[in-house]
Amino acid sequence: MPAGLLGWMQMDSPGTMWLRPVQMIAGILAVLATCSCAALLADANGIEPQTMLELQSVDHSQLQNSGRSPFKAPLRFNLRNVSPQGWEFNVGLKQYRCEPAVNAEGRVFVCLGGEWDYGNPEPMNLLAISGNGGLDWYMPLGKHRRVRVNIDNYGTPYVMHGSKISRLDYSGHVIDSIRLDIFSSNFVLGNYGQMLAASDRYDVRVIDNTGVTRARLDNPGNYDMIEFQDSPDLAGLWLKDPDLHPGLLVSSNGHHLISFREDLYYLNGKGEEIWRQPVPTGKVCGIACQDSMIALTTLDGTVQSLDLNGRLRWLTTLPPKISSRPCIDSAGNVIAANVDGYIISISPVGSCNWITSLDDDSTVPRDNQLSFHYKVLLSADDQVLVTNTDGKLYCLDNAGQLRFRTKFTPLQECYAAFGPEGRIHAFCGSQYVVIGEV
Repeated sequence: MPAGLLGWMQMDSPGTMWLRPVQMIAGILAVLATCSCAALLADANGIEPQTMLELQSVDHSQLQNSGRSPFKAPLRFNLRNVSPQGWEFNVGLKQYRCEPAVNAEGRVFVCLGGEWDYGNPEPMNLLAISGNGGLDWYMPLGKHRRVRVNIDNYGTPYVMHGSKISRLDYSGHVIDSIRLDIFSSNFVLGNYGQMLAASDRYDVRVIDNTGVTRARLDNPGNYDMIEFQDSPDLAGLWLKDPDLHPGLLVSSNGHHLISFREDLYYLNGKGEEIWRQPVPTGKVCGIACQDSMIALTTLDGTVQSLDLNGRLRWLTTLPPKISSRPCIDSAGNVIAANVDGYIISISPVGSCNWITSLDDDSTVPRDNQLSFHYKVLLSADDQVLVTNTDGKLYCLDNAGQLRFRTKFTPLQECYAAFGPEGRIHAFCGSQYVVIGEV
């Protein structure tokens, strides 16, 4: 039975399941005692706790699996700055720190932190922002190096903070928390309520929809992300962006894809290994999965396609230095970006559809420019949203033609997501901008 309807359960004895009311009540009381601001702010805005969850009309899990949003791109690109007036008084923090998650009602979940301190723990809060830009509630998360938020197909938010993943109700109260024995840096939700969580040191936990850890993949070599920092093209990217993480994860149709250094694992819902495949050319930057197709990018600049048995279908190395996670559009084309701002589309048979350069200053020799990490996201109608670590945002159509670009000041990492009603929600530094029909 879906986790969103009954809450997380545990196995008491073989064949017997039971809810955890004591732990759930204790968790809620603890949050009310330490984070009462979330409940008070929600009550002040007249929001009642969610009493019954229903499946939303959009599939949020496809965003995590294929990089394709359930929402369409804007028809027009008007900009509206959402004023944080009053937010700092309530929240006291200034820098957005993760990719936003947007539900079917247009509510935006995003994390806010203090001044960037290059990997040191800092105070973090989770914000819930209504469709009109008002702050519905916020939840203090404590001091962390990295936080992340996702939503399931019931519109329920999950937030990763430290060694916990917490599931929240509509008013920002903790329904339940999964305590991990690792400090996670990334997690994904599957379309059946299952989860994968990974740490900076490649340790991965496979968690079923009852909150029970079914498998543990521990890194025997104790490898750390710091080993990649000596690359002149990719220096510093690993600590900045949890999406660019060697232990990348996809959970699709009850199965799990996990990359461990040069190997790709395919597991069933119990965490049992179905196959393990060495990745041609080395370390994986990102994975995407759609239907029977697996796409991946590697650190040395390849885009590859595999079938569900792990067999290589095709491989391309044009252009070099591809570093983004791949996305798969509705026609099976693979879209990815490299560190020089080239966006590439590869057909389902491995041929090149188009390449678009986002270089803003062609007068500067490319070898003398700094490399910025570009992230790619697709809309439901296959428009391409690109953000980078230099405060820039672009939107291309499905033929690679540039439709829109903007640049934020100061030049910090830009986070963005598509939302309902043809909108893009973009965050950079302390700025929040809505783009589209606004």
